[in-house]
Amino acid sequence: MVHTVIRRIAVPVALVLGGCFSPTDIDSTGPDTDATDSDSTAGPDTGTDATDPTSPSSGPVDSTGCTHECDASACNGATLDECIDDGSGCRTIQSVVCDLGCADGACVVEPAELAISIVSAAWIEAQLHVTYVVANLGAGPSGEYRVDLWHSRPANFDGPPAVGDVGDVGIPRESLAPFEAAQFTDMIPGPPNGDHVAYAIIDTDQQVFEADENNNVSLGFAWTNTAGTVHTSFGVPSAPIVIPDDGTPVDSTLTVAGDIFSAQSWVTLNVTHSEVADLTVELVAPDLSVRTLVMAAPSGVNFGGTTFIEGAGTLVADSAAPFVGTFEPATAWAVDPAAVVGDWTLRITDTIPGNAGQVNDWSVSVYQPL
Repeated sequence: MVHTVIRRIAVPVALVLGGCFSPTDIDSTGPDTDATDSDSTAGPDTGTDATDPTSPSSGPVDSTGCTHECDASACNGATLDECIDDGSGCRTIQSVVCDLGCADGACVVEPAELAISIVSAAWIEAQLHVTYVVANLGAGPSGEYRVDLWHSRPANFDGPPAVGDVGDVGIPRESLAPFEAAQFTDMIPGPPNGDHVAYAIIDTDQQVFEADENNNVSLGFAWTNTAGTVHTSFGVPSAPIVIPDDGTPVDSTLTVAGDIFSAQSWVTLNVTHSEVADLTVELVAPDLSVRTLVMAAPSGVNFGGTTFIEGAGTLVADSAAPFVGTFEPATAWAVDPAAVVGDWTLRITDTIPGNAGQVNDWSVSVYQPL
């Protein structure tokens, strides 16, 4: 939403088209006041025309106040004038009142004010999933901008990055309206094992008109990449499990076995359904606690390789089918690391009749540090 309000000013037609020239006088008596003296009886011309050598006029006069170069825009106090030369003089064709004043041939606009903060950094399958929030604290729109992310700062750097540095990944983002904030999750290929500090910079190439560039670098977010093993248990039925459309839940159960203490767990599913907005998807953990993965999904077809993991940031409700990628469960995950061994149950309920579907396969993965 642009803060500057533009108002059009009506300019009299005589000024726009005629400037300071009078309409043609075709009378035959009295003093002539026209621009082309056509009478034969009226003595010397006393008009202010541009073609009569006896006229006091010194040439085309801009009666609308346009005193700058034609075919350009310039400030006239708090007003921005656009002028053209129509062949008979410079004319103001449009005047815009600038609410915040006029400077350097343009209306003054409110600046944006971007800030960025890392919310979480989660190590998932050899990639760092960084969730961050970008906010426009200013009264002007930001325009398109770029976010740069680092999984860690190399040893030859002293301290956090600075505006102008280029990250491990760079992501273009669309404009933020004044006082708007948005949350994103992006993935960075991970560094070697050990302790790291992730950083984010917004607008490192300084393409956004901002009031202050000093808050464009996030605080560091400490995280640890620990060597370990991912154990995945697949639920692949001998035939696809039909999802009834009469409100009856359908369950599919798989077992995670072994001596496993998990630092992290996640679930991936492939479901064919003609209207996923009808579905509620839940996961029952071995300790019988229930987590809702999907509730009130947008209208669309299928879950195709949809992974749910705590810290992903993005909800299915804020995305589009077939929801390929990593998503935050609708309710908190918070699985006890000591309770991942045992039976896991995927439960799907079709709450609205009329659309059919089936569970093709699904899996539970747990990450065990060495």
